[in-house]
Amino acid sequence: MPSGAHRPSRRLWWIIGACLCLAGLGVGLFALAFRSCRFVIEPGQAATWSLTVRSAPLLPDGKPGPERVAEHRIVLVGLGPESSAAAWLAGPANAAAATLRLIDLPSDGRLRCRGRDGRPADTGPLLAGFDFNLMPLPLGA
Repeated sequence: MPSGAHRPSRRLWWIIGACLCLAGLGVGLFALAFRSCRFVIEPGQAATWSLTVRSAPLLPDGKPGPERVAEHRIVLVGLGPESSAAAWLAGPANAAAATLRLIDLPSDGRLRCRGRDGRPADTGPLLAGFDFNLMPLPLGA
C-alpha cells in the first residue's frame, strides 16, 4: 500500500452496511404498501361499511358555515355463481337501504354497475359524491 493511502476502517464498513440494509428495508416496505389488494365477496356473504361525510358551506366572508354530517351505510351481498357479481345496498345509516343495484366487483375492489343485459358498465355507483369506480373500498368489517 503506498504511503499516505488511507484504508477504510471496520466501523465505516458497518455504517455503510447498516445504511444499505435500511435502504433495502425502506424500498421493500414501499413496494409492500403499493401492492394490489385482492377483494372477494363469496356468494351469500355480506360486507358492511359506514361512510360519514362532513361538509360545511363556505360563507361570503370566507369562513366555514355550519357543519353538516351525513352517515351512510353500504352493504355488498355476494351473488353466485361468479364471485364478481354482487348486490349494492346503500342508504342512510339509521334507515333501510334506499338504493339497490347489481354491480360487478373485480378483485381490485373497484365497483362497476351492471347494465340491464348483465354486463359491467363503465360507471360505478355514486354515494354522497363519491364514485366507487374510482375509489376502491377498503376491506370490510
